[in-house]
Amino acid sequence: MKYIIGLIFIGLISVGSHADCSGASCTDVTIDQIYLKASGTYLIQTSGNESALTSTCAAYGGKYLQLPEGESKKDLLSILLTAQVSGKNTTVYVTNNGSLCEILAIQLNR
Repeated sequence: MKYIIGLIFIGLISVGSHADCSGASCTDVTIDQIYLKASGTYLIQTSGNESALTSTCAAYGGKYLQLPEGESKKDLLSILLTAQVSGKNTTVYVTNNGSLCEILAIQLNR
């Protein structure tokens, strides 16, 4: 009986911690890939489904989020590298930059 209750409890926890992209964010995702184009543009792929962000913007190639140019680029890249190396979950907020999804903010979760 305790075994069954334990399995139900674990099942409920895993449902609540589902990684996904929707609206203007990818929530509780891992950083799977950091891609640097020859132009100097950084593209990020998470464990979420970036193509689900279509109501806000379009993911580059259907799966990449673009790192913005400007002063915050190095700070955002530093947080992304930390998240990738540590395997920590992140929440990535995006905005529409023309038609592509550009990273607006990153939240590193425990």
